[in-house]
Amino acid sequence: MEDASLLLLYYKYQRMRDSARRRSLARRRRRLFLLLQRNNQNMMFFQYVRTISLAMMMIARMVGQINQRQYWEIPRPRLGWFEVIFGDDCQAGYWKEHFRMRKETFLRLVDFVTPEIAKEDTIFRDAIPPHKRVAIALWRLAVGSSFRAIAAHFDVGKSTCVKITKEFCQALNKLSRHYIKFPTSCDETTRALALFQDDCKFPHAVGSIDGTHIEIIAPEEPFDYFDRHHRYSVILQGVVGKNLTFLDTAIGYPGSMHDARVLRSSDIFQKAQNGDILTEPLASINGVQVRPLLLGDGAYPLLPWLIKPYPNGAILNCSQRRFNKTLSSARSIVERAFGILKARWRILLKRLDNRFENISEVILSCCILHNFCQEAGEEFDDEEILRRIISIDREYLETRRQENIV
Repeated sequence: MEDASLLLLYYKYQRMRDSARRRSLARRRRRLFLLLQRNNQNMMFFQYVRTISLAMMMIARMVGQINQRQYWEIPRPRLGWFEVIFGDDCQAGYWKEHFRMRKETFLRLVDFVTPEIAKEDTIFRDAIPPHKRVAIALWRLAVGSSFRAIAAHFDVGKSTCVKITKEFCQALNKLSRHYIKFPTSCDETTRALALFQDDCKFPHAVGSIDGTHIEIIAPEEPFDYFDRHHRYSVILQGVVGKNLTFLDTAIGYPGSMHDARVLRSSDIFQKAQNGDILTEPLASINGVQVRPLLLGDGAYPLLPWLIKPYPNGAILNCSQRRFNKTLSSARSIVERAFGILKARWRILLKRLDNRFENISEVILSCCILHNFCQEAGEEFDDEEILRRIISIDREYLETRRQENIV
């Protein structure tokens, strides 16, 4: 009897449970049905609105009454600071202070890069003229201001400044062969030897070689770029010849690399070792046939085409000390060239905030502009800042020597 009662209770429990499940499932189905119905209504409404909108656009197109968007470009003053000084006969010193060159040199630079950077006017807006594009890029390189500050200064958008500067640097890099040229033929090398000897009084040398560090933001793999001054940097190796101009550059090597390793990784080393450059004319010095030379410091290896001073730690006779002094004096032009480069294009004095892949492009652009100014006869007059920059670079190299890094 008790078993029958238990079975009856269990049966009633199962019926109640099944009934509750059916009611719950029915509620879920109803909610899902209502949701789908609501979505279908919304979709029908959206399709209706879309159809009406397309129809209205087609009608407006046919009658020529399409509404333009409110702004293709944000309205800005058409006569800003740059337009005023460009159209006015401002003082030469004022122009050079801002753009690091005289106005006539600036206009030559504009003519040089215009085929690469000029944009055409459209029915929507007038293009920014080439001379203003060059001015924006020069301001970025000469002052190192943020793009936001430059945009406010020239009455353009921040993204426009970024794009203009990048296009200008790309144009200069494309045209670099016109201003950074290492002598390859015998005639070119002979001229370079004569000009360098006139400037530096060192016989049978084409130029001086050295490196300098440019601070950067830490890249994705930062270890190799962390240098001995506890900062992230890349190395610019330069060969400097007549008139403090760069004959060759190698850019982008990690800041922790030894100068000799940078040299061996550069194109100029491979070309000189393969006999493509610095092979002739030969000079007979004390009965030895000597190739055209580059002048280096103690960090570099002694090679048939690269000469370095006698070691400072050795006991030197008078002629050896005199040789070291003459070599050091001749080599100082590369330090001065790096100093003028950084003092003129002060973006290199600060930490470069460009994308890592664009850093070499910016540094090479500064080197090209340096040569452009030197060949145009632009004098650098701020000797005080030049001395400070050279002193900082020398102190850095001396620190590396004491730590046996150079």
